[in-house]
Amino acid sequence: MKRIFLIVSCVLYLFSSYAQEVKSYLFYSVGSGYQSLLTKIKGGQVTGGLGFSGNICYRYTFTRKLAIQTGLGLYNLGTSITLNTVEESPSTDSEGQKYVFRSYYENWKEKQSCFQISIPIALQYTYTLSNDNHILVNVGEETFIPVYTSYKTVSGRFTTAGYYSDWNIELNNMPQHG
Repeated sequence: MKRIFLIVSCVLYLFSSYAQEVKSYLFYSVGSGYQSLLTKIKGGQVTGGLGFSGNICYRYTFTRKLAIQTGLGLYNLGTSITLNTVEESPSTDSEGQKYVFRSYYENWKEKQSCFQISIPIALQYTYTLSNDNHILVNVGEETFIPVYTSYKTVSGRFTTAGYYSDWNIELNNMPQHG
């Protein structure tokens, strides 16, 4: 019962009117800087690049303390990946012999980019420190929708081979595997 009373009291406090006009705001932000797609690569190096972001938001205030905010954002992110690794997977050839299929990546450089739209929605609480200083606390969600993604191989060498442990031999130039 105390918990319900506390919750109702907090809600009434937040929605109480302090003779302030209910206002709505439209604002924007733009940014640029070092950004990267979150990628973990085994046997490789990931570096970010110059990206940009832009947002337009709408904020509607209910009281001096509580508001709702939503908007639309655009993000462009990029990553460069360099691979120097060998990947192995067990396989069986056309004659039923088991072997290890190996893919060799030597200085394999790839550029990845992603352009996406974001749709945020949040409740915003304002804590007033003084007439000129406030702390804003947002609680909400932001959904990202990829619109365009691409990758391009810039340089490097990719080769495949098959290792037969029964004969301790590695066969290269396997045309059926590239």
